[in-house]
Amino acid sequence: MTVAAAPVWTFELAGPDILDVDATERERLRVAFAAWLDALTLPAQLLVQTRRLVPPPAPACPGDAVPELAVRLAEARSDHLAAALAARPAQRRRVLLVVPGGGGRTGRDGAEVVEGLRACGVTAVPRPGAGEGGATAAETARALRVPGGWASSCRVTRLPGTLVEPGWLWQLAGLPGEHDLAVHLRPRTTTATERLLRRRLRAVRTAQLVGPGQGAVDPARLDVGAEAITALQAQLAAGTVRAFDCALTFTARAADPEGAVALVERAGARMRALLGGTRPCWLEQARARQDTRPLGRPPAEGWRLVDTPALSTCWPLVDGTTTVGAGALLGRHRRTGAPCHLDLFDSARLANANCAVLGASGSGKSYVAGLLALEGLAAGVDSVLLDPEHEWLELCRGAGGRYLRLGSDPAAALNVFDLVPADEVVPAAVELVETLCGTLTPVEAAAVEAAARAVVSAGGPRPPLLSDCGEELARRWPDGRPAAVLRRWTEGPAGTLFSRPTTLAWDRPLLGIGLRDLPAEWTAPATLLLARWLWAQVRARPRRRLVVLDEAGLLLEHPALRRLIGQLARRVRKYQGGLVFITQNPGDLLDTEVGAVIRANVASLLLGAHHGGDASRLQRAFSLTDDQRRMLEGSPRGTFLLVSGTRRAPVEVSAPPLHHRLLTAGRAAAPAGGPDGAGDPRRPWT
Repeated sequence: MTVAAAPVWTFELAGPDILDVDATERERLRVAFAAWLDALTLPAQLLVQTRRLVPPPAPACPGDAVPELAVRLAEARSDHLAAALAARPAQRRRVLLVVPGGGGRTGRDGAEVVEGLRACGVTAVPRPGAGEGGATAAETARALRVPGGWASSCRVTRLPGTLVEPGWLWQLAGLPGEHDLAVHLRPRTTTATERLLRRRLRAVRTAQLVGPGQGAVDPARLDVGAEAITALQAQLAAGTVRAFDCALTFTARAADPEGAVALVERAGARMRALLGGTRPCWLEQARARQDTRPLGRPPAEGWRLVDTPALSTCWPLVDGTTTVGAGALLGRHRRTGAPCHLDLFDSARLANANCAVLGASGSGKSYVAGLLALEGLAAGVDSVLLDPEHEWLELCRGAGGRYLRLGSDPAAALNVFDLVPADEVVPAAVELVETLCGTLTPVEAAAVEAAARAVVSAGGPRPPLLSDCGEELARRWPDGRPAAVLRRWTEGPAGTLFSRPTTLAWDRPLLGIGLRDLPAEWTAPATLLLARWLWAQVRARPRRRLVVLDEAGLLLEHPALRRLIGQLARRVRKYQGGLVFITQNPGDLLDTEVGAVIRANVASLLLGAHHGGDASRLQRAFSLTDDQRRMLEGSPRGTFLLVSGTRRAPVEVSAPPLHHRLLTAGRAAAPAGGPDGAGDPRRPWT
């Protein structure tokens, strides 16, 4: 049988997954969707097409630093994603809006229908030809032969009888396998609706008067029905709601009839759990299949009367996937099983590339931050890692980077006269001397400044050193306190670090700077110079790069680094960079002055496992739901809640084998693939 398609306008919709946004945004989307429904004048079909997700080919590697490693990382990512999707298939959901044309309607009518969706954050892209008709094949009582296998359908005969939240369509659209879910909408006039309600109310009153008897409806149900009809009549009279005819049809696809029928039965079970109901389309499979194709044809049966508030819960976009292949691959979405990506440099979606990673000790926060850095390498994004505990040493070495251990590496040196721009050398030298000698009097500060200017002006075959400044200061003021104190810092072990030409250079895609071996007395001047150098590097060469601060709570103890972190949080975006702030203490973000600056300037957060009190604080700070708070309290190692704008996506972190080896080198043995074995493609992800 060949089905002739009527003229239709077909649009592919893209927008927020209503199940992955915070409660405030979810309500806003529901209200905006209800407003779109109230303005709808044409019949419409919303179609959710669920198909198996196919991994994309490996993307090109734009980086020019260590290109062979970037290629290997990209290939490892592509192979890992393909293996994971082969072991546990995931689905991708395409949402179409089909509006009938013809009958004197113009393209402007179709454009007006999709225009209102913009308030919902939904974009609509025309898809000409998507609604063309086609030929059907052999039909049996329970299934229909279609290209590539068999299809079986059912109609929703009873909508959920319990209170449901927007996004409840996930109960059907989220079933594993390939299927189509069609929601047909037909606006009703108020006059026709009132006539229908009066007839129904008379039937209910009649049944109440007849009283109980064999086959009679439960009196309690009659009372509830009469009350609902009366309430809807009042709302229609007040003009606060509109009425619609709504029909839902579900078509499952499988390789054999039994598989398709089994999926239809699962859809029926899920509707019954919501106190709804379905009816299999036995002996009418071909007709039901046409209802779930993008043809815009109204079903012959299955219509139910609904009002705007009820229909507004039928938000069709319930797919937790992001654009496949975009940004760093973090792992898989816990609900949908689809790959979950985070592109920190996606300026169309994120205000900046800053990210905070919070989690209790052992939650996998350093692992996921390292994964961001490695994924950045494959995309040409360099990273510098400030490491108070030397946890990144083997990662930097294994990835072809450089790791500098301040305080214990004899090759490490920080020279104030060659690590900052020329116009900042003298102020930086005065600040360093004051850090080494204690508070300077105005006379001492003037003497130090004069000595610094003198050695800078003298020139020479090499940059001036701190020892040169000390000698010049001693020549000008032999009995002065600064000269006597500086002599201690320019000789012996301290002079090895502070009075030699700078060996610190961001000339590799990964640069790690270890602070663990710094003697306590050296920490303040070393972090001062490090902060000035890093800020100068960020400003001197604007490009996509990440500054990763591990165990940030320890770094915040040093005033120079505290100022640097605040500067980076506020201004690194202007230089195309991003800040990754890692801590196990939420108080570092919630209770400190610099933490408030960071919280106001991070567009993305990754929240790992926390104890009850900390999870409650994070819930209040970031508008998490009770379910999301409970997830933080009970989440296993390697599970994070991705908070990005209004998005809230639960992610199971997993890394390709190559990434995993680099991330765990030199650390305690970890399960294959991720902090909790999540990278093993055999692991049954949910």
